[in-house]
Amino acid sequence: EKRDISYILINKQKYETNFTPSEYEINEYYINNKKLFTIPEKRSFIQFNFKSKDEAIEFRKIILGKQKENIINIANEKNIIFNEFDDLAKFQVLDDLASSIFTLDKGNISEVIETTLANHIIFLESINNEREPSLIEVKEEIKKTLTNVQLDNFYDELKLNISQKILDGNSIKDISLENSFEIKEILKAKFSNVENDDIESQIINNSFSSNLDFTSDLFEYDENNAYVLFVNKIYESEPKEMEKIFETVKKDWINSKKINF
Repeated sequence: EKRDISYILINKQKYETNFTPSEYEINEYYINNKKLFTIPEKRSFIQFNFKSKDEAIEFRKIILGKQKENIINIANEKNIIFNEFDDLAKFQVLDDLASSIFTLDKGNISEVIETTLANHIIFLESINNEREPSLIEVKEEIKKTLTNVQLDNFYDELKLNISQKILDGNSIKDISLENSFEIKEILKAKFSNVENDDIESQIINNSFSSNLDFTSDLFEYDENNAYVLFVNKIYESEPKEMEKIFETVKKDWINSKKINF
């Protein structure tokens, strides 16, 4: 069986430019919501890891009062495993380590910290204090936030309106004219049993569960796309002419005889 299909595609991103906020709106949002953009205190540090506490204590005694380069050289000479971390906020650090790391002064070395994984010593390299970013730093983020909020509301309302129009008996042409949608066509489409994620394949397969001359319900493809379809014509399935498929039939017949034998 084959089908001629008409459909309209509703793409959320098509309307994005309609909801781009003005400079004034962006500035006003920034002034009223500064706390949302506060950049937390971040710290850079070196974490030295030891299997035993005694080993950690001994290493700490050796490196006390030394600079970063000297400490790393000593660690390399003694084959001590260490990791360097740059600009991490407190919530990005293991709880067992965070309290020690975020109470150290710059250039200081922690006491031995015991965790379930190992024993650790922390050398605090630098501190970036909590701060409020400038408008320039967060402008694009605010623009995206405001655009998405308004766009999502519009898109949800548009889909509800289309669904109601379908319930009220409006045709796909009526919906198209009212919303300036383009009606696209797929001629003599075939149902496919092969899984395919593209939207056209989904439209085709869903058309085979729709009735002739009937505007379908609104189908959601993903968070940005939805569609409505209409089956214009159905070509009933029929056997192919023997002359066109003779060789295929012949092979099948021979195989069946072999199987029986």
